[in-house]
Amino acid sequence: MAGHAILVQDRPDVSVEIDRFFAPAPSQCKRDEATRQRQYSKQVLLLAWLWSRCSRVKIHFWRARWEVPTGYQFIATLDTAPDGLFDKRPDSIMPLTRRDFGRNMALVTGAAFAPGINIIRRRRPAEEVIGHGDYRYRVHASWGDLNPETTPVKNCHEMVQDARGRLIMIGDEPKNNILIYDTGGRLLDSWGTTFPYGHGLTLWNAGGEEFLFICDNGFDGNPQVVKTTLAGREVMRLPHPASIGEYGDEERYHPTETAIAPNGDIYVADGYGSQRILQFSQDGEFIRKFGERGNDDAQFSTVHGVCVDTRDPDNPHLICTSRGHNAFKRFTLDGKYLSTVFLPGAFVCRPVIDDNTLYSGVCWSRLRYLNQTDNSGFVTILDDKDRVVSNPGGTAPEYRDGQLQLMVQDSAVFKHCHDVCVDRDKNLYVCQWNAGQTYPVKLERV
Repeated sequence: MAGHAILVQDRPDVSVEIDRFFAPAPSQCKRDEATRQRQYSKQVLLLAWLWSRCSRVKIHFWRARWEVPTGYQFIATLDTAPDGLFDKRPDSIMPLTRRDFGRNMALVTGAAFAPGINIIRRRRPAEEVIGHGDYRYRVHASWGDLNPETTPVKNCHEMVQDARGRLIMIGDEPKNNILIYDTGGRLLDSWGTTFPYGHGLTLWNAGGEEFLFICDNGFDGNPQVVKTTLAGREVMRLPHPASIGEYGDEERYHPTETAIAPNGDIYVADGYGSQRILQFSQDGEFIRKFGERGNDDAQFSTVHGVCVDTRDPDNPHLICTSRGHNAFKRFTLDGKYLSTVFLPGAFVCRPVIDDNTLYSGVCWSRLRYLNQTDNSGFVTILDDKDRVVSNPGGTAPEYRDGQLQLMVQDSAVFKHCHDVCVDRDKNLYVCQWNAGQTYPVKLERV
């Protein structure tokens, strides 16, 4: 095992390098290989624990991943290891009794200074900072990483923060559609097994009681818009527009997003279906629909997102995404077109408003030959005058004669940004689609 190292993520200045496979002397344990491997695992984990003083630790070993009941999380990745070493979760490692802990801490403390175990100080790598002007962020790419064996993801679609400060994310992995984090990246809870195409997530505070609105695209033939409690209990389900005579037989329905008006009306974006916005009362009664596929001002090309803009309390209105047009389009609450915010080069997802600022994930940008290019996402940020003020991961916004110029990815931090959540400290959490089953990325405001 020469040359392998334990790297403690939150202590990048510390590395434990293992030059040989070590184990207790034969008099200290049974000679059988399984026991030897368990002892080895215990020693390695305790070594890492000893040399990191963090509340949440990630350690790189070989192949396996598991969560230790103490709250410390260990991720395994070594090039080689004894056969079968990490084939199963080593439940015998933790929890330890007080006697076991003392004995093994003494054992690994001695081992750390024995031949073959070297503690190396490493220079802390420069942390990447992205963004422009007053909106610059330090990237924490592995902030949300979890055990993919027990808590897998396919695509991380959207995230919201509730009144308790918890970060709630929806994905399309029906083993756990909803993941709930704290701001430190620790998993607090998970639920949801009935949303195989879980996509949209909206938080609504109804007089102090919070609810979620979940959109499932329904590519399996079962499109869903469901209102739930924060614990996942279903409260209401909106009807399929065809079932109430609002869609014909040829019109597809694949909802992507919801938004809730001050009076409780519900707006549903049929972004992967017939390119309409559907309006319902807070009790689920259909009111109207507007928009359609096309290139006119009041038409959409992938109406992927929708939000209610209440920054001017006397003039609340809708902001609807028209992703293929690289634009946001404003409408009155009763569906009349108002204006367009053109964002050249940016295939934006839903608009997210925090205070006076609008944030959006850019799923693609126009790189080569100005075509929609894979793995070219970034985040875009607009002020309350609809001017882009920062593009974390993208080129700096440039205006010429008042016209915004082409915006594209500048740094390969992201693949396909699908949503942005803003916490109370103005840090961002970026969910990505089609990004290799990765977990959310944190952007710490600097």
